[in-house]
Amino acid sequence: MLKSETFASNQQFINAWSYFASACPKGEVLEANELVITWSGTDNFFINAVFLTESVRDEAELETKIKVAVNYAKKRNQPWWMIVSEALLGEGMN
Repeated sequence: MLKSETFASNQQFINAWSYFASACPKGEVLEANELVITWSGTDNFFINAVFLTESVRDEAELETKIKVAVNYAKKRNQPWWMIVSEALLGEGMN
């Protein structure tokens, strides 16, 4: 898949999950640190998701973003998942 197609596909995924989260009574969508966090406000881990919005250069940058996601999720004490497209990982990280 071409890089532009990967970003377009990722953005469509983010848009769908943002819609799902915003439709939940306690849902929220946040954008920070090149991440989008969609949260249902419930234990529905399927909607409680974190997405990368830009490529990461190396493992240190990815680890920093994961820590941001973990810190957000810890405050909510609800299950969640992080969606990372292999195409958004820097060279040598695949």
